[in-house]
Amino acid sequence: MALLGGLLGVDGVSCLQSMVARPIVAGPLAGLVLGDPVAGMWAGALLELVSLKQLPIGANRHWDTGPAAVAATTAAVTISPAGLALLVGVGF
Repeated sequence: MALLGGLLGVDGVSCLQSMVARPIVAGPLAGLVLGDPVAGMWAGALLELVSLKQLPIGANRHWDTGPAAVAATTAAVTISPAGLALLVGVGF
């Protein structure tokens, strides 16, 4: 998961900037790797709402929400109660 988060961090800042590092894509991708893409979709959707007004264009400073979506999905999948897991994951 650290490798996926690192690759998404590079995509959002310096590489292709293909918008794969957006949380709405990164969350389900991490969930697919962990075996629960629905939890990744929810974590990614919540973090996408937070970062909608910040597009990674040019020299604009923005939050790294792609790796955050990977971390939130990992926390949401590994913690057992589903509602608490999503809350803790996105808060993390």
